[in-house]
Amino acid sequence: MFDYLIKNGIVIDGSGASIKKVDVAILKDKIAAIGNLQTKKAKVVIDGEGLIIVPGFIDVLSHSDSYWTLFLLPEQESLVRQGITTIIGGNCGTSVFPIVNVQAIKSVQKWADIEEVNVNWNDFNSLRLYLKVQKVGVNFGSLVGYSTLRRNIIGDEYRNLTQEELEKMKFLFEEEMNNGALGLSLGLAYSHEKFVPFHEFRELIKILATYKGILAIHLKNEGEYLLESIQELKKLVAGFEKNIKLEISHFKSNNPNFYQNFALAIELLEEMKKAGIDINFDVYPYTTIASSAHILLPAWVLNGGRQEMIRRLKDKETRKEVIEELKNKKYNFKNFTIAMANLDSSFIGKRLEEVAENQSVELEEALINLILAAGGRLIYFNDIIQESNLELALSNPLSFVSSDGFGYSADYARKKPDLIHPRCFGAFPRFIKNYVLKKKLMPLEEAIYKLTFGPARKYGIKNRGLIKEKYFADLVIFDEHEIESKADFKNPFQYPLGIKYVFVNGEPVVNNSIYEPKMNGQVISRA
Repeated sequence: MFDYLIKNGIVIDGSGASIKKVDVAILKDKIAAIGNLQTKKAKVVIDGEGLIIVPGFIDVLSHSDSYWTLFLLPEQESLVRQGITTIIGGNCGTSVFPIVNVQAIKSVQKWADIEEVNVNWNDFNSLRLYLKVQKVGVNFGSLVGYSTLRRNIIGDEYRNLTQEELEKMKFLFEEEMNNGALGLSLGLAYSHEKFVPFHEFRELIKILATYKGILAIHLKNEGEYLLESIQELKKLVAGFEKNIKLEISHFKSNNPNFYQNFALAIELLEEMKKAGIDINFDVYPYTTIASSAHILLPAWVLNGGRQEMIRRLKDKETRKEVIEELKNKKYNFKNFTIAMANLDSSFIGKRLEEVAENQSVELEEALINLILAAGGRLIYFNDIIQESNLELALSNPLSFVSSDGFGYSADYARKKPDLIHPRCFGAFPRFIKNYVLKKKLMPLEEAIYKLTFGPARKYGIKNRGLIKEKYFADLVIFDEHEIESKADFKNPFQYPLGIKYVFVNGEPVVNNSIYEPKMNGQVISRA
């Protein structure tokens, strides 16, 4: 007898193959049988008539770890309820391990409130044990963040590593790859990596190549110098291209003056693919970004770290220089909205224009004032991605879909004044409803591949991402006529519609549209 039997459903198995009308049976944590199972028995029978059954969604760019909600809100409700069953952390140069120097955990401070951070592990192995005891609502795998590695060696210092220090960092990285980490992530736009010499990166990439692991890269520039950033990436991995798997994180063009370069940027990536490089990029289905405000500042202001940045911005003459450079950049601040910051809650949700007007200063000076007042931790929204570029990216065969968000809950929102990007509650249903079913950018089978087996194959996640016998029973059952993201920027704390069931390792966490937390997630390691 099976534990669960889903009858009469429309199965899209994740491989890109055509839709099939078959039954699916679950026993313990695995898919036990697929086919005509009408005469078979189960403890629970689900009528899937008119519903679509797909593998659980895999979010390759999650910040649940770096925003710390994986530990504060381990149920990860806002992710599970949109069909996400597996998340990949350690992105954009920051991971929550290894921690052999207490300074290393400061790499999360641009996203998380460091006062909420409490670490009870020092490497991926001990993190795995911690999560096994604590329990989590989704499966979790992780890259190793370069910034975290470097802080373990020299703390908050900004300088080149000595050869001895570099050897120590290489040792730490190799240890974590042996512990099961999926690869390496770089956050080239952030201060702790913006000034790192190429040879340091390449020394770690050389190790990564021996494991054929993932190299996930937050490009140095996603606006004026997007094309140059991709050329820089090619030089960075030269000689290792055949032995690593490249993933460009949250790929986009975020400067209206250079939107026209985005199609050229995709062409460059396609050329790399044709040359035999295993390259993909991930995209979140929104035109509004959420980012750290300090990366808008000129690079020289960031050199030396947060305290040096603050010292420079407080100096009157230096401040004038920064303001002039910001003006010359011609940033579009029209929709700049304060989302999360170490500021009085009255600032949350305000536009930069409002703040500037209240302070009787120009936009650029208001931005500096806010960064200083927030001690450097200022996350903002800006509706700045061109819709046609977004559609171009989503429809490209090289793209996966990610949330670039983190797990949250509507209840927790009452305790925190932060403004959350709606992608945390609705990225995947929004992609399916708006871009697949409505705009028909691609067949539904292709779309599901981008959310399931495509990422699983890329990241080496075994026995997930497909509806196949003996694979883990991570499943999503939805109604294509009802599926819809309700979260928006006015009220992001809304769960989607149309997601009828979500199974994580054989247990229904969403059961007939009712959320039933099971904390059944597993830690995923490199095979």
